[in-house]
Amino acid sequence: MTHNYAIDRIKFLAAMAVVLIHVTAFLETEGLATFANYYWYRHLLNFAVPFFFATTGYLVAQQKDTTSYLRRYLTKILVMYVVFTLFYLLVDAFIFVPTSMAMGASFPNALLQYWHTLSWVKVGNGQIGHYHLWYLWALFLASLILYWCVKRGWSPTQIVVGAVVIYLVGRWLITVNLHWELLANGGFPKALVSLVGGYYVAKRNLAWRGGLVTALIILFAYQALSLSDIHFFAGEFVLILAIWVLMTYVNARPGKSSPLSRWAAYSMEIYLFHPILLTIYSYSSNVEPDIEIQSHGWRVMLMTCTTVAVSIFLYPYFDRFYIQPLEERLEPNLDRLVRKLT
Repeated sequence: MTHNYAIDRIKFLAAMAVVLIHVTAFLETEGLATFANYYWYRHLLNFAVPFFFATTGYLVAQQKDTTSYLRRYLTKILVMYVVFTLFYLLVDAFIFVPTSMAMGASFPNALLQYWHTLSWVKVGNGQIGHYHLWYLWALFLASLILYWCVKRGWSPTQIVVGAVVIYLVGRWLITVNLHWELLANGGFPKALVSLVGGYYVAKRNLAWRGGLVTALIILFAYQALSLSDIHFFAGEFVLILAIWVLMTYVNARPGKSSPLSRWAAYSMEIYLFHPILLTIYSYSSNVEPDIEIQSHGWRVMLMTCTTVAVSIFLYPYFDRFYIQPLEERLEPNLDRLVRKLT
């Protein structure tokens, strides 16, 4: 299997996009967002997570034994999801409980209040630990569905049709507010249709050198739709189309190794670890208001780059002293669970 460096380059840019989404979220929630400092680019950043899903499908399709690879991959993703969910639950408790006690609650009452912030809905949508972990849960469910389809001998075309149907049903459920909480951020239907798009491109060897320009045009159309009333439903289709077209470009031009492609090795670390740094910063800014980034562009970019750099620097230590020891304990049991599901 030839390594695709184009995927690597875009993956790192996608990781940066996710961090920028979370860094700039305060602009909208605090009423500071304008077209000049936020809305002109915000929806363009949404390409990031669907692209991550699509690259997974692309890599799965290139494996000689797809089902065996997917079974191992399912265990890996599930272990990672549980490990980080436990971590963020501890972090949230460590922050929430002392804050509640500082406001007059006793320690037992503070723990009880924290317990009440948890719900089965968050378990269902993958956000029980932290909002960004929906990605791992959705990826696990989408990969599991792909496994079932491949195991049953479905053709790539049949799998795409099935994924699109599931996606349409998911969008409809969200539109009518029927169990939409379980499909936060699009949930597994969004993951599946993106994942299968990458899988289909690789299986059919769809390669289009003009795919990058076309994908960018479609993304800007998606950005334009973000300002319209039909964005919620129609815009999502345009975004998925852009990702599928982008995959035909990376398949046509795998490229060569470069500094940017090598940075892609840190994409998952950046995605999973950066929220803890933003949380620490948020609480620090409450104590010292002068460090608030406000809406100044240079402060936003500085915070984004700093978060990425610190994530890359700290993650190896986090991996050594927390992730690896816990993975060794969890993997046997979770692997048995995956084998039952598959």
